[in-house]
Amino acid sequence: IFPQLYLGDLITLDDSKKQSIQRNVNEGIQRLAQRQFSDGGFAYWPGNSYADDWATSYVGHFYLEAEKKGYALPVNSKSNWISYQQKMARQWKSNTRYNTDFAQAYRLYTLALAGQPDIASMNRLRETQGISTNTKFRLAAAYALAGQKEAAQKLIANLSLDEIAGYSYYGSYERNLAMVLETMMYSNGNKIKTHEYAIELANKLGSSQWMSTQTTAYALNAIASYVNVHK
Repeated sequence: IFPQLYLGDLITLDDSKKQSIQRNVNEGIQRLAQRQFSDGGFAYWPGNSYADDWATSYVGHFYLEAEKKGYALPVNSKSNWISYQQKMARQWKSNTRYNTDFAQAYRLYTLALAGQPDIASMNRLRETQGISTNTKFRLAAAYALAGQKEAAQKLIANLSLDEIAGYSYYGSYERNLAMVLETMMYSNGNKIKTHEYAIELANKLGSSQWMSTQTTAYALNAIASYVNVHK
């Protein structure tokens, strides 16, 4: 359902398609709410007894984007999710074996997107030794959303796309490229590079290459944002 939020930004939809998308998204929101625990976290699979870090951030990310598109969220679901994200951000500890720095960066990004940036946790992550390139790009987006574009630009100033490939947390090169593109737009990054990344991602979307739903969602989100900015 996440990718369906952006179809109307990129193609003309007839009334039947619009109604179908609205039904799908509304039903999806209700199903996701059934996976939320009382503390605000979300299970990856129905019946799981614990919250999943990445899935919780991903659902919250979807919630925020759906709300922007005018969809109603379940009562207290978003506020409980924000409380959970804030608690987990403060409790986070680095674990290089499981790349938890990337999950923390995504969590902090979602808090910033929700208008609740945790600057102290962002600074702590930035100063952590050995964080990945993907983490730096995602953390830079959080700084940019929090109004600290200079900090964002410094964080990504010497980074390249050479190290963004990988499948950590359901990822792909294209999913991570979409995150990079989003960061470049938020932080007013190099316009030539930003355009190059957008063209590369658009070409990937336009190819016959298989993409996961998460990659498709991120790619459509980033391209739709880019198109809206450059209309």
